[in-house]
Formats: sequence, C-alpha cells, structure tokens
Amino acid sequence: MSGWFHTALSAADLLGLFGHFLVLSLFAVGGAITTAPDMHRYVVAEHHWISDAQFTSSIAIAQAAPGPNVLFVATLGWSVAGPLGAIATMFGTLIPSTLLTLAVTRWGAKRKELRAMPGLSVAEKVEAQRGIKKLEGQRDELMLSKFQRKKDVRHEVEDLLDSIQASLKLTPEQTPLFTIRWEIRA
Repeated sequence: MSGWFHTALSAADLLGLFGHFLVLSLFAVGGAITTAPDMHRYVVAEHHWISDAQFTSSIAIAQAAPGPNVLFVATLGWSVAGPLGAIATMFGTLIPSTLLTLAVTRWGAKRKELRAMPGLSVAEKVEAQRGIKKLEGQRDELMLSKFQRKKDVRHEVEDLLDSIQASLKLTPEQTPLFTIRWEIRA
C-alpha cells in the first residue's frame, strides 16, 4: 500500500471499519478528534491499511479544509479504502449521534406536557421583563447606597487617621515647677 493508491478492502474489512468507527462514536466524549488515537491504532498499527504519514496527512488535510472537524473521518476512510471507506467511516461516526438525537427529540415531542414551564404569551413576557427591570433598578439603588456608605466610611477612617497622626506629632512642653539655686562660697 504505497501512496494514495491501494486495493479495496473486502466487504468484511469494510464492515469491520464501519463497526469500529460506530463503537468509537458511541463512546466519544469531546468530539470525533478525541478518538483519533484509537483510529490510528486500528487503521495503522493493527491493520496496516495506511502508513503513519498517510494518517497524519489525512487529518491535516481535513483540518485545513473549511467545514466541520469531523471531515477527518472521511479523509481517513478515503485513505484506507477510497469512496467506500469514506462512506463506511462517516456513517459509522454519524449514525449513533444522529439516531440518539432523533430519539431524544421524538421522546421530548411526545412529552411536551411534562416540561417544567409551558411557553409564555407575549404579554406575560413583557410583564416579566418589566419585573426584571424593576428588580435591576432596586439592585442598582442598593449598590449605589453601598458604595456611598463605603465612601463615607473611608472618609471617616481618613479623618481618624489624621487625628491620630496629629496626636503623635505633639511635642511635650516643659514647665518649670521649681528653681534650685546654689552658691559656692569660699
């Protein structure tokens, strides 16, 4: 298998490729790119369908191309088995999330009445918005009074510090209490 030209995989190999990517998609958390190390293990290290350089190139080409990040799955499949490989890897990656999304959407649509809050009318939304604005105004007034009080306290502290500093600068006065006189007689 040199370069981009290779022989097509058998139907069993294509089914295995599809199944492996399907399982990876079921257990992937964080997007398809998080499964790249296991994809590398499967198609390069385990089956030797493509080389390490081809694997890296496939991801680089897909990441450089505009579109969703999951494109690298198609380029890997193409590198492994041409168009059928791209179809196998893309369907294997996309089918689980698509079916799960479809099932959850249908389940939710059948149980609309179980939702916590039904939709509000426009009048109710306007009234709720007015209530929110009123609460925001009250909050702003409280914040303003809080900052004004902090400013007042700061001034009081400065005044106290100034009076303490003034007290520390006082110099003691000496007042004579009595006078002693002597004389030396010879």
